[in-house]
Amino acid sequence: MKPTSSSTPSGPPGHPEELLAGFVDGTASADERALVERHLAACERCRLEVELAARARAALAALPELEPPGLADRGLEALQEWARVHGATLPEPSGSPAPAAPRPGP
Repeated sequence: MKPTSSSTPSGPPGHPEELLAGFVDGTASADERALVERHLAACERCRLEVELAARARAALAALPELEPPGLADRGLEALQEWARVHGATLPEPSGSPAPAAPRPGP
């Protein structure tokens, strides 16, 4: 992607706004990186944007990975309680996921 010469909602004309995230996260191509690096050499505003994004990315990466909250277990317990209260019978869990429904043919 090349920066546009028209103004966009995300930045003034000539700023490679759409390339900055890829530059920060390392997904930009070599050409895109070179373009952003040339732009950053002359643009304090974009340098600050890149610095802020890099710090935010590092802060997010430093967060601990949390265990899932167990929503499936709580949902199953609530369903079992509902069935008990309403006198309903639930099928026994099989331990494996249900097979996918067949898709209609063309």
